[in-house]
Amino acid sequence: AGNDRLFVKLAGVLDHPEWPKDPRFATNAARVEHRATLCKTIEEIVLTRSKGEWIDLLEAEGVPCAVINSLPEAAAHPQVAAPAAAPARGGPAGEATAFSGADLETVLAHYNQVLDIPRDDLQAIVDEAGLLAARRRMTTLRCADVMSREVKTVEWGTPLQEAWSLLREHHIKALPVVDRARRVVGIVTLADFLRGASLDLHADWATRLRQLIRPTPSTHSDKAEVVGQIMSRQVRVASADRPLADLVPLFAATGHHHIPIVGDEARLVGILTQSDLVAALARVDRL
Repeated sequence: AGNDRLFVKLAGVLDHPEWPKDPRFATNAARVEHRATLCKTIEEIVLTRSKGEWIDLLEAEGVPCAVINSLPEAAAHPQVAAPAAAPARGGPAGEATAFSGADLETVLAHYNQVLDIPRDDLQAIVDEAGLLAARRRMTTLRCADVMSREVKTVEWGTPLQEAWSLLREHHIKALPVVDRARRVVGIVTLADFLRGASLDLHADWATRLRQLIRPTPSTHSDKAEVVGQIMSRQVRVASADRPLADLVPLFAATGHHHIPIVGDEARLVGILTQSDLVAALARVDRL
């Protein structure tokens, strides 16, 4: 938790709402001073649930989090198995284009009669030029260049059980809700399901969730049955031709994890996730 506001949320998820009032943990400086005690207590609590359960609970409260994978898990991750980025300029796919100080020395050896600049200064100039070039390339990227095009979607009347199965089966955290013309009318996320289940940390949340997604056999129900009853109606979308750089602040500062991308007539054409953004930044850095 990077600030006091997030620590309050984290303490609530861990079922210790009293922590923010404890002088040992009330401020970031105090938490740093008592880091060992706090970490030991958190580690003991974390062991009581699975990784997936903690991710769902933390994301539902807006606490930034991520799974720390082992080497085998990292190697099996879909992002690692994704197709390689476009070939770097001047070389085949996967060939690095960055150069070392030794490379610079070799090239300078051919020009030492005419090049009158200290090598350290030249290295700094080249490095800065590379950074500016990366920033320029970033401004030329559009959402359409990096978005995921195969988007799993649902409609207003999609049963909750079907939507939940899509989320879990495809390991995704959000499903755009579209009408018959593929216009976005909402979005349903893991957090929406947890809120719909009236999540109570003092109760069996897994049971509550199962009760929510299980269809009611009768014609009348006192709980939500379809996606439209729990979805978020206020959805931030972006056009396919919008510069990718415009969306970086949204992901960095507002807690967005996914933004539907729309094309002609506001129809859904893709979705941009944090993973897509990170992958794009990595590709820009390699070009």
